[in-house]
Amino acid sequence: MVLCRLLAEIDSKMSAHFPASEMGAHAIIGNNLNRGTTVLAKRHFDQTIKELFEHIGYKLPLNINFIFSADLTELIDASYAAFDGQVSKQRLSDSLSQLCPGKSLDGAMSPTLIVVCGHAFDPNSGAGRLPVRDLRILIAHEAVHDIQHQLSGPVMKDARPTPRGLGERWIKEAVAQAIALEVIDGANAAQEAAGELTQEELAAIPTLLEKSSYAKTDYNIGAKMVWRLTNGRSAVEALAYFENLGLGMRDADAFETAFGVSMTSISNW
Repeated sequence: MVLCRLLAEIDSKMSAHFPASEMGAHAIIGNNLNRGTTVLAKRHFDQTIKELFEHIGYKLPLNINFIFSADLTELIDASYAAFDGQVSKQRLSDSLSQLCPGKSLDGAMSPTLIVVCGHAFDPNSGAGRLPVRDLRILIAHEAVHDIQHQLSGPVMKDARPTPRGLGERWIKEAVAQAIALEVIDGANAAQEAAGELTQEELAAIPTLLEKSSYAKTDYNIGAKMVWRLTNGRSAVEALAYFENLGLGMRDADAFETAFGVSMTSISNW
């Protein structure tokens, strides 16, 4: 028996309520969260999706299931159900064996993006919980990945290269982080808080470009790289790279067309 339930809509009398589910974004809440936390989680989820679309200036129907739970068995069962059984429970167990604040899984046979929140969140940022700001950044970040996938088509599917090549992993994460920070903190405020790339960060870029997984500092360096590529304008402009992939361009051509510089040149910043 699946140990999760779809969260009921918040009071329909709330005129400002934006049901993210109408855009194909669903929050699946584990049974281990109490009612108060459940309502707040759904409210923050809806608000973040709404603000994301307002920021990028258009809407795309999402295909994303966002699973909130702090119980590993529950996460596995919920993910298995969300994938309609198309991904083995063993693979899910291997992927989710270390609970983390956010983890995205692309099903080999499913277009659905599964996002797992491995911590209950606490509006008061209590010990061992996920602060609200981090929760909202996580939601926006993962939703941007779904938008990237739709703009670029099958090229962006991790570990499944096509004849046109695989979309660059680092920029996928960097753009998602930069847009998420702009959504939550405001475009100007996000860039001001981040500041310019330091000499130490510039020196780390060649290594960052080759990584397959990232620490929090890597995401923030990536966001600063995107803002440098867009000359301080909104990271939303970087979505042009993914649109170019969807048009059939190779990675290098898609990058240079979007940013006006070659992909290899950034290693020499």
